[in-house]
Amino acid sequence: MMLGRELAETTSKRAASRSHEMRSECASFAHIGKARTIAPFDLTLHHGEVIGLAGLLGSGRTETARFVFGAERVDNGEVKVEGRVVRLHSPRDAVSRRAGAMP
Repeated sequence: MMLGRELAETTSKRAASRSHEMRSECASFAHIGKARTIAPFDLTLHHGEVIGLAGLLGSGRTETARFVFGAERVDNGEVKVEGRVVRLHSPRDAVSRRAGAMP
């Protein structure tokens, strides 16, 4: 009643217009890990997504964030941004490739 129409009517139109955009991959981290620090993991980010990391102390959340932003080097794996393989040597590299601000 506050909107003057059904809420589902408003949100479904908006969701339909973004559904294609959200499906396209903007970055992927395949088999990223570091010996004696964190087991290899995969992470795929799509346009329009917001990703949060949560976990208990010692679960690897800080290390994961450091890998994604290039603050810590990995032993293995592959990082792709917009379909191209890239190396993240530092947070500056990550920011220049729009990490943290993917469209």
